[in-house]
Amino acid sequence: MKSVQDKIIGPLDEVGSDAAMKQHGHFSGGVWFERDVRAVPLANTKRAYPLSLSYQFQKSLVAPVASNKVHAGEEDEHMQVRREVLEVSVVFLPISLCF
Repeated sequence: MKSVQDKIIGPLDEVGSDAAMKQHGHFSGGVWFERDVRAVPLANTKRAYPLSLSYQFQKSLVAPVASNKVHAGEEDEHMQVRREVLEVSVVFLPISLCF
């Protein structure tokens, strides 16, 4: 879990207190995870990011979050970290619900 957390944060000298912002084609501030075009926050939030599935009420449709849709073999470092976050979540969520 610690290694996944370290990957989300990224290099400490690049971390900012506010969410990452893209200016002139480059991201700055925030944590590493936010400095990617796939890091699209949920509506009306600044730092809550969907990782796996989304549910659209008007269509009654369950599908991968739009930023997770890639072709086979196109997985990059950001997608790998997303996968690791989900793997850790699946392991620790049942444990956290017991307390």
